[in-house]
Amino acid sequence: MSNPEDLRGQKFGKRTVFAAAASRNGRGRWKVRCDCGRVDEVFGTELRAGRALMCRPCALDERRAALAQSIAGQVFGLRTVIGASRRKSRGFMFITVRCQCGFESDVRSDFLFSGQANACVSCTNSTYRKPRTPKFVAENAHV
Repeated sequence: MSNPEDLRGQKFGKRTVFAAAASRNGRGRWKVRCDCGRVDEVFGTELRAGRALMCRPCALDERRAALAQSIAGQVFGLRTVIGASRRKSRGFMFITVRCQCGFESDVRSDFLFSGQANACVSCTNSTYRKPRTPKFVAENAHV
């Protein structure tokens, strides 16, 4: 396989090219190692154009950090955003928040933005829910 330009040893963003890979559809591909250690095969044109500067997990981490930084200090219900969370689960983005009672937790960003996670469990029970009257008391109230 002959590539018109040897990219070995060059760094593109967080990725370093260390070997040539089998070409696909006549396009040259390269084996790259991200700063986090992940190894991928990427088209040379994607590297040179700046569209493959880091692996997917690193890109998600950067996106998560940028989102948390942009909303830091904002209040959602009873919770205030503190910053980015290191927690990851099935591709969901988590944000560290502090409830008005002082409890800190990691919350999925989509739940926070949609209003499904506006308070911790103890604050939800004491603030938003009406106290329940036991059924037997309500039935015997007329006696």
